Amino acid sequence: MKMLKLTSFFAVFVAAVLTAVVSAQAPTPGLRLEKTEHDWGRVKDEVPVETMIKVFNDSDKEYTLTRISSSCSCTTPEPGPIKVPAKGFGEFKVKYDAALRQGDDTKTVTIETDDPANAKMAVKFKSFVNARVMIEPRALFMGEFNREAKSPPSRVVITNRMADNPLHEIELADPHFDMRKVATEEIMVDGEKATRVTMEIVFKGDKQMLTFKDFMKIKFMDPTKMGQFNVPVIAVVVGDLRIVPDKLFLRLNANGPAWTEKILFQSRSKTDFKILGIEVEGEPDLKITVTPEVDTRMPATYNLVVKGVSPGPRGPGVTQLSNCVIKIKTSVPIQPLIEIKVEGNVTTPADIAIKPAAPATSNK
Repeated sequence: MKMLKLTSFFAVFVAAVLTAVVSAQAPTPGLRLEKTEHDWGRVKDEVPVETMIKVFNDSDKEYTLTRISSSCSCTTPEPGPIKVPAKGFGEFKVKYDAALRQGDDTKTVTIETDDPANAKMAVKFKSFVNARVMIEPRALFMGEFNREAKSPPSRVVITNRMADNPLHEIELADPHFDMRKVATEEIMVDGEKATRVTMEIVFKGDKQMLTFKDFMKIKFMDPTKMGQFNVPVIAVVVGDLRIVPDKLFLRLNANGPAWTEKILFQSRSKTDFKILGIEVEGEPDLKITVTPEVDTRMPATYNLVVKGVSPGPRGPGVTQLSNCVIKIKTSVPIQPLIEIKVEGNVTTPADIAIKPAAPATSNK
């Protein structure tokens, strides 16, 4: 009999504990989204779409969607505030305009509320934009090349489904690039006829170690229906030395702390080289020193440790650093002198700024 009573007591105790645990883990009733992701599907860039998003309130208290915002101006939700009654729901409209977009696109709408348990919620919106003009790639980086080396051909594909507005002209003006049309095809895109044009581009090379950049300008017969597209085309001529970064940008405060930067010098061919000398020109107030340190972890590599101080007060507000260059002499025949520009600005509070001199007055 005693055993039966103990067993019954134990069962009641376990049930009470489990009930308490379940109650503690149960979510607090409040706001919840009907869905956290919406797929627009395949959309055309000239046809905006819209949908309604519901927010349910499972509590006995009214809540408010205080602010609704988007990660992009192409996706426009009603801004709020929107009341969500107890045991009811509220909803808001979201519009999506895919103009000038193409391919996969994802945006996020964020909902802020006065529900402490759900102060911020988000809905992800996905789409595939079947644009009137599809350009792949939208920017063409052709690569890094040794001096006078010619690049392999790269391609840019332009697909136009505007039957009443054909391509008029494709231009790439920089003489360092050769461009030619290699194919024109009539294709079907989502049940519509489209014209696909394939352009091939070759970088012809140069002796100068520079970044060469131009824009492929794509123009249509009627610019009022579709404006000009500018596709960046970039090629970089490099020497044996890889230099990172190739420019220093400093943000300093007047009378601020000392600063340190590092510049990596590394031989691409892993051939040993020497730093023969270093000079700094301009901005003497920065008191720049440069110390080359051999990096023992990697072959044919230096770390240039650049140190300096923040200058004293200048004019009020932000003034620009100017005409400051670090000149590094090396033993590499094709790169005997490397110049690293030092750019940036100095911020001077008004209370310590140097006041402009008062105009001289004459005593006549």
